[in-house]
Amino acid sequence: MIGRKYISNRLNNYELTLILMVVAALTTFIASVINEESINWESFSIPSVLLGLLLGSSLNIIATQLGNFAFKHLDSVFASQMLLTETIFAFIVGFLFYQETTSSSGLAGTALILTSVFLANKYVKVN
Repeated sequence: MIGRKYISNRLNNYELTLILMVVAALTTFIASVINEESINWESFSIPSVLLGLLLGSSLNIIATQLGNFAFKHLDSVFASQMLLTETIFAFIVGFLFYQETTSSSGLAGTALILTSVFLANKYVKVN
């Protein structure tokens, strides 16, 4: 986050997004080569696969653009606290849409994250 604030003075939001997407693609490719995973090139001719790739890529680019914009304009402490809540929202979406459940340690972790975010934001506002 701090790096994004320093870099954003030199690079605009589109350039940062492009760099992040290229780095993500390269690291994913390198990890798949290291794990000796093969690519099924025939699957790229299936329309539903292409639609999924297009939709997923588009949503990822939009999320990265919005994240870069937010990190540039928000306080670093607040932004990092909001990032912590991402796992909680993933749990809620998983529960609501996919009927996934979690263990008691997962619920305890959720409570710990929510408590720490609340207390950290309360402390920052006071001081």
